[in-house]
Amino acid sequence: MDDNTDRNKIKVIVCGTRFGQFYLEALLKFKNIYEVAGILSNGSERSQKCAAFYGLRLYTKKEDVPDDIDVACVAVKSSSMKGSGTELSRYFLNRQINVIQEQPVGQPEIAECLKCAHKNKVKYTIGNLYARLDSTKNFFLSFQSLLT
Repeated sequence: MDDNTDRNKIKVIVCGTRFGQFYLEALLKFKNIYEVAGILSNGSERSQKCAAFYGLRLYTKKEDVPDDIDVACVAVKSSSMKGSGTELSRYFLNRQINVIQEQPVGQPEIAECLKCAHKNKVKYTIGNLYARLDSTKNFFLSFQSLLT
């Protein structure tokens, strides 16, 4: 692949490695569209192994994430779940980086992030990767069969 093609890819940072690993798997299936620029995490042994497994750079400080990122996938617990996901989302939105924040996210947090995105002329959306997982689809098919 030449450098011109690489510049046309959407550069993505994935925040978190527990549920973030599902984002990594999904993004890496579309290497012609997305370039996963790295993982942002707390630097745990699990995160280090995950970054090594995928051959990605591991960032442990949000300030170290490069400025040329197009999208941050924030798969970290939101504030309403006692996590730092909402704070990370606001941080990236303020850096004019589009954000997909995985649910659950509380209504006040969503409103706050949408205002932040509007102010910075970027996009903010709530992810719903759960619905696209095979295990979730199988659960609903099994549950539906119980009702018929």
